[in-house]
Amino acid sequence: MRGAVTLLTRLPLTVVPTDGPGAAAFGLVGALIGVVGAIPLVLLAGPAGEPWIGALGAVAAIAVVTGGMHLDGLADTADALSAPDAVTAERARKDPSLGAGGVIAIVVVIAAEVAALASLSGSIGAVPAGLALIGVAAGSRVVPVIIVRSIGAATDARLGSWFAERVTATDALLAVASALVAVALLAMAARILDDRWLAVAASGGGTIALGIGAGAILIARRGALDGDGLGAIVELSVVAGLATAAIVVA
Repeated sequence: MRGAVTLLTRLPLTVVPTDGPGAAAFGLVGALIGVVGAIPLVLLAGPAGEPWIGALGAVAAIAVVTGGMHLDGLADTADALSAPDAVTAERARKDPSLGAGGVIAIVVVIAAEVAALASLSGSIGAVPAGLALIGVAAGSRVVPVIIVRSIGAATDARLGSWFAERVTATDALLAVASALVAVALLAMAARILDDRWLAVAASGGGTIALGIGAGAILIARRGALDGDGLGAIVELSVVAGLATAAIVVA
């Protein structure tokens, strides 16, 4: 848990020497990240009656607690995909300044997340929408673990390859199991509250299934999977899960 929290968030924990990323706990830590986002969503979209402000607050809160690292990976990956050849793509990915592709990607993804959360809050209520967000956050952090074990390992010499080399099959099984259990419990809670369990279940399932698909496409386009690509997959999985839930209840 400590390794996963250190890697996935910017919470001020004491660093413990470890040679592993704590991938087995990614689902659980993802759920905790979702709770951070669900709090402003529920408070602002519920009692305050402001679903759009609540949705924006949720996305902002998650960006703060994670340091925006996955958005950064998304932007760098988008810049690489916009390049005309492999050499230019790698140069664009490593460039600390954002290109047009990166800026557009961040704007579109954040807009999609906010719109989907606002739609969910208006359709099923703030609390079930918050539960769906927690499920999405849990599932999206598990998708990179599945990707590196099933589709392809990262090939860069830094974070991506370090992560891929240290994720075991047991890590992947535990991560997926914990995320699925979390989604099931959240769906049960939604059903007890007001029978909105389908949206919560759809959000978790859509996150994992469509996230894996996005990862496969990304690997095919880039020819490899680096650390930035893993971050991009997390953000794309979040969009996929929230959009699935919003469409299911539309």
